[in-house]
Amino acid sequence: ALQSSWSTSPKGVGGPVEILPFLYLGSAYHAARRDMLDALGITALLNVSSDCPNHFEGHYQYKCIPVEDNHKADISSWFMEAIEYIDSVKECCGRVLVHCQAGISRSATICLAYLMMKKRVKLEEAFEFVKQRRSIISPNFSFMGQLLQFESQVLATSCAVEAVSPSGTLRERGKSSPIHKMPVWLMYICMVFPFFFFLVINFLFIA
Repeated sequence: ALQSSWSTSPKGVGGPVEILPFLYLGSAYHAARRDMLDALGITALLNVSSDCPNHFEGHYQYKCIPVEDNHKADISSWFMEAIEYIDSVKECCGRVLVHCQAGISRSATICLAYLMMKKRVKLEEAFEFVKQRRSIISPNFSFMGQLLQFESQVLATSCAVEAVSPSGTLRERGKSSPIHKMPVWLMYICMVFPFFFFLVINFLFIA
C-alpha cells in the first residue's frame, strides 16, 4: 500500500506534512517521490537549496531558492519572493511542496515566514504550529534571528495579530505541550547554554 511505503522513508518521518490545505513541508526525499506528490495533489515545488535536483520538471511547476543552510546565508531576502510564489500556486487552486535537503531548517524557515506574513502571527505561534506537524524542524540560529526581524516587520504593518486558519486560530491548535508555551528564543538558549557552560568549565580546568 502507498501509505505503508511512506513509513520506510528516512528517519521515519513519513510523507510530507500539510501546513495549510495548499502548503506542504518536506525533504528532498519526498521531492523525489512522484507517488507521494501525486497522492497529495502537489502541483508545484519550492526547492530551497542550491544542490537538490528538480526530478520531474516536465510534470510539476518548480521554483528554486538557492540558499545554503549556514549562518552566513541571507534567507530573509527571499521571503517575499517565496511567499508570492506560494500564493500564486494557491490562486491556481494548486498545492505546493516546500522542501530543502532534510526538511528541517531552510524549508521550515520559508513555511514559518509564510505563516507569519499571511496569518499575521508571531514567530513563536507559527513555530509551535509547524512543529506540531513536523516535530523535527529546527531552523539554524541565523535563520531564527532573521525570522525574528521579519516578525517585527510583519506585525508593524498590521494590528491583527490573531489570525484564523481553516480550523480555528493557530493559537487554539497549539495548546498541547507546556514547552511550546516557552518563547522560541528562550528554548534555543536553554538548548545551547549547557554546551557553553561545559566549554567554560573545561577551559578553566585546563588553564
